[in-house]
Amino acid sequence: MTVTAPDALTVTVPADGADLAVSTSGTGTITVAGGYTPYTATSSDTSVATVSVSGANITVSGLTEGSSTITISDASGDSATDVTVTANVTAPVPFTL
Repeated sequence: MTVTAPDALTVTVPADGADLAVSTSGTGTITVAGGYTPYTATSSDTSVATVSVSGANITVSGLTEGSSTITISDASGDSATDVTVTANVTAPVPFTL
C-alpha cells in the first residue's frame, strides 16, 4: 500500500501578493487548492471582515474599515499548512455628479 501526500496548500487572490482589497459591505473571493479537504478559514478581526467557506472558495465580507488577517487551514490540522491573507477593508468612494 502506498500513501501519497497531497500537494501543498496554496491560495489564489484576485490581485498580486497576499492582500485582498474589499470594500465595506463588499466581498472578495480566495481560491484554495492542495492539502486535505475540507478547508477552514478564520478572521483575526470579525468586526472588520468575516469569512465563509464553500468547497475551495473562501468568501471574505467587508464590514468596517480596517485590516484583518484571514488564516486558511486544511483538514490535517498541521499548522505548517496554514496560509494567511490580509484583507484590507475600505469605504467605497462616494458617487457624485
